[in-house]
Amino acid sequence: MRSNRCSALCRSSPGSWLIRPRKLAGVLARLAIVVGASIGLLAAAHTSLETTASLVTPSSISGWNSTYVQHSCLRAVFRHAVPKGTSVYVGGETTPASQLLLEAAALWANPVLNESSARWIVSLQPGNECVGYTLHAQRRRP
Repeated sequence: MRSNRCSALCRSSPGSWLIRPRKLAGVLARLAIVVGASIGLLAAAHTSLETTASLVTPSSISGWNSTYVQHSCLRAVFRHAVPKGTSVYVGGETTPASQLLLEAAALWANPVLNESSARWIVSLQPGNECVGYTLHAQRRRP
């Protein structure tokens, strides 16, 4: 004699516990999405850890420290040469050092695009003041 628990299972048709093909496709698609997202997340985390590890090596830290000292020197020289808040035109060639000069101008003064609208014209000349350059600042007469 069969128990009441088994009666529903035992009366079902053979093979009814199998997943239908449409459902199987949906389950496999969701599984593929979850697996792909997991792999992508793990790869991103791994890359982030590698990048962070490469930035904290002693040679990297000393390199960033010397770069920071050079940038600080250029900012200090600029602040000494040009009054705060004045309009400044940054001239000369486009080099990494001139980009640093433009950054210093943006933080201290008001950089302008036209030389004619600037009260001061600054540029970097080869020298030994900072980053292998000397700051040349010239006040324009109104």
